[in-house]
Amino acid sequence: MRDERAREKRPRATADAELPPERTTRIANVLRPKRSSDFAGSVTVKVGAEAPRRVADASLHQYAPAAFARDFLPAREAHALLRLLHADGASWRRHPWFIFNQWRETPRCSKGFRMEASAAPSRICGEQGDGEARHGSIYAPADASADASPDLLAALRSASARLAEHVAQIRPGRAAPWLPTLALGNRYADHQDSVGAHSDYLGELGPRPIIVGLALGACRDFVLASRAADPPTTVRIPMPHNSIVVMWGECQERWDHAVPACGEGAVLRHALVGPVRYSLTFRMSRAAEISRPKCRCDKPAELKWRGTGYRWCCAGHAPRGDEHTRPDAPPPRHPCGFSAESPWATAEAARLAAAEPEYARVVQPT
Repeated sequence: MRDERAREKRPRATADAELPPERTTRIANVLRPKRSSDFAGSVTVKVGAEAPRRVADASLHQYAPAAFARDFLPAREAHALLRLLHADGASWRRHPWFIFNQWRETPRCSKGFRMEASAAPSRICGEQGDGEARHGSIYAPADASADASPDLLAALRSASARLAEHVAQIRPGRAAPWLPTLALGNRYADHQDSVGAHSDYLGELGPRPIIVGLALGACRDFVLASRAADPPTTVRIPMPHNSIVVMWGECQERWDHAVPACGEGAVLRHALVGPVRYSLTFRMSRAAEISRPKCRCDKPAELKWRGTGYRWCCAGHAPRGDEHTRPDAPPPRHPCGFSAESPWATAEAARLAAAEPEYARVVQPT
């Protein structure tokens, strides 16, 4: 009886009754469409022996020469690009690489795209891959833009233009505009696919390059780790669908980046592609203005940072043709040991450093 009387005393809500403002807000948050960035975690930074700590996205540049932004492209554009990439995914390939004295396949699929319709194929999309010599992309096939659909190329070039505009906003002091000429795509099929810690070759990019990574599909961690900093710094960035990371300054000289393998439960799946993650890294080739010497292998040398300066080095090369497909395939040719200083790269790095702002002026996309 008491329960019945208590229920009778409670005011009944009517269709015209207004809810308290705070309750209305809570209901709106529940009903609004969710984005993958709503569920991804925070950027974390670990300095030396300290425990990792969370930091705001906009403060990343205080710890590493990089910036991070979520929900970069308009939602419809990002979804359309992901659909086009996924439809093209069957043509992406794992590539052979030589490790532990045997040929293996890279733990991901790759494909290269030119952003300029009239540009010649780039060695970054071809023999040199994305500079991951320790991880097999050195054996990637030639630029594959020719077999990509016109819709996919148009979507990639549209994204490239938006990225160029964003870089101009956050790096306003650059001596020349950053205009991407190529994009290397990596396809991570599941939590076991990965790319180990590496920095990109500089032979076509030049010193202090800007490289922008666009993540689409499942969320995976992107890790930046300093090589020479004291104390060492590690930054872990959860990159959900439609997020970007911009690397600049000495990020390729003094930092490594990676997408490490993880547990299956650590992958934030996407509604369209499940655990699959697509990564597109946009770069600007400066091949036309860089004079590359040849090493003793009679191949173009690679530009690398060697702790105290820039040097042209032999990167080693895969055997020609499809020799690596034979069971008795010989190992790739070892580097010839060629090494020469690059006064041009040293002077160019100093020029770029003087023109760039010390810190990024981070502008979040609207």
